[in-house]
Amino acid sequence: MKPVLFISILLIYGCVTISNNPLDKKDLLTYSDTFKADYQVRHEKNSSFLLIKSQFNAIRISFSTFNTNDGNEVIYEYERDFKNSYNKTYKIRIDSFRPNYILELTIYDLNNYNLLSDIIYVDRTEENKQTIYLTSTEGNRPVLKNYVNPEQEFRIEHYLEETTSFFIKFFSKKQPAATQIYETANNKFNLSEYDAIYQIPRGKGIKLIEEGLYFVQTDSNSTEGFFLNCFGKSFPGYTNKKDMINSLSYILKKEDYESIPHTPKPEKELNKFWDSRRKNYVKNRSKSQKSIVSLYYSRIRNANILFTTNKEGWKTDRGMLYIIFGQPDNIRKQKNHEIWFYHPDNGRNQLELIFNKRGERFELERSPELRRPWRTEINNWEKGIIN
Repeated sequence: MKPVLFISILLIYGCVTISNNPLDKKDLLTYSDTFKADYQVRHEKNSSFLLIKSQFNAIRISFSTFNTNDGNEVIYEYERDFKNSYNKTYKIRIDSFRPNYILELTIYDLNNYNLLSDIIYVDRTEENKQTIYLTSTEGNRPVLKNYVNPEQEFRIEHYLEETTSFFIKFFSKKQPAATQIYETANNKFNLSEYDAIYQIPRGKGIKLIEEGLYFVQTDSNSTEGFFLNCFGKSFPGYTNKKDMINSLSYILKKEDYESIPHTPKPEKELNKFWDSRRKNYVKNRSKSQKSIVSLYYSRIRNANILFTTNKEGWKTDRGMLYIIFGQPDNIRKQKNHEIWFYHPDNGRNQLELIFNKRGERFELERSPELRRPWRTEINNWEKGIIN
């Protein structure tokens, strides 16, 4: 089969349009290190649903929908507790018949009192993963992530019954990791530079045999659709030394990053790199806490889960910031922006970072003035004083 497939000064970088929508000023806890849940809005025929898969035994799902004009008119509200919810997927009807609205979501872990909060911009008028979505052929389960492994068979579905086939563009070229936050970005991506294109009938079970990036569409001449990735069996984690070394690009010196893979014993050089950082880190940490190595690679894994789009999540702008700075203290979302807030920590000033939405991708507003907080955080990694 073919591959189908802060001093205390608030440092603010970039600007966004001033909004009177109260939802734009909501402080969100979206990208948590510990709160594990997958969720997605899907449209089916004339209805819309919120799908949630939890990794906790007892949860409370609460959401409200609002008009898109000013965010003041509440359209619909929902709240319910679910017991024995571990690894179960819940499909909840959203009683809103508008083509566009805003959904404010909160998921509570009732046993540990953790929560996740997010804002989702719902749009039935564009082709994206709300209107095009995946279902596993085994058990007819929804696929809520935008990556699959090579052995995973799935079907592509669409909310309009008249849609009979899909186009899948395949990109074999590996995308580069994000440049440092004070340098010119390398986020250029051209949808027309694909290696192959396939037309797949609706409902046909398929597997992505070849590793790479796929873009799923109903119209091959459009720029609308969604990214689907296949990066191997171990993804979103990494177990082989090559991937473990490659993902160190943000904290390795350039000359070391280029030379280590070509040394006779790359594993030895990798261990040597971590040894000094491990010793410094242990001085300030209890035995129950993760080692600095585990911390780094758990952030790599989480970044891959949270931010994978047209490249592995750790290579994206948001993934890079998440790995080096940790999860943001707060997030605010607008339709075309995300704003991340970091409190002062370990010699770093308070930061406010703006990511602009480009299709499914988010690009950081870079500035030369971000060199100092970046270097501070990289030095903290070297000294092993990461929280």
